[in-house]
Amino acid sequence: MNAQTNNTLSILRVGLVLLALGMATTLWGQANPPAAASAPAADPVLSNPEYQRLYNDAAVALQKKDYAAALGKLDELDKAFPNAINAVNLRGAVYTEQRDFAKAGEAFAKAADLDKKAFPPRFNIGEVLFLQKKYAEARAKFEALQAEDSKNDLVRYKVFLCYLAAGEKEKAEKVLGEFNFAGDLPAYYFAHAAWEFAKPTPNLEEAKGWLESAGNIYSQQANLLFVDSLVELGYLKREEAKKP
Repeated sequence: MNAQTNNTLSILRVGLVLLALGMATTLWGQANPPAAASAPAADPVLSNPEYQRLYNDAAVALQKKDYAAALGKLDELDKAFPNAINAVNLRGAVYTEQRDFAKAGEAFAKAADLDKKAFPPRFNIGEVLFLQKKYAEARAKFEALQAEDSKNDLVRYKVFLCYLAAGEKEKAEKVLGEFNFAGDLPAYYFAHAAWEFAKPTPNLEEAKGWLESAGNIYSQQANLLFVDSLVELGYLKREEAKKP
């Protein structure tokens, strides 16, 4: 994997775990699912042991679906380290898992205000809109990110799914042709799977063939960034998404 791919996986890992293991995204995972942000590398907060302990405890509680414990740790974080961007973003991930999209959106907006160039909270704002089926609004957020990095296949995938879910098949097909089958992420395979699922008469064998290919070529971590969007759109059942 190249540096860009490693960075994408890193900044989405915690937030998308909630989507992959929980309800849905890429936030990123959703995901499908919100993404928990990494604070800027120069931020001295990151090297503070107490900060690391509280943040890790909150992230572990989130993965265990102990939302009260996660929010409690984040409350402690807020008192000791106010306005830490990744803690604010993780709070948004907790609210997203709880399907409290209003609070999630507020948290991600706050994180985005703290660092207007940070990718994860801005991605998560789009993801929350996607989870609410506000596809045109979500696409606008993802397209803004794509304008900054045209090679980001995760963002391209979300743009594609927004068109597909909104029934704009011609535009979706145009984006489908822009994926690179030899990319560092399995976007090409998942996009083709979604295309087959979305047909008036779904081609389930073809769709699952694309997913099997992705599973054979890419790591589980990489695949988790993409699979829950298919669950959220009703193309896969949760138990199917958990299969290897």
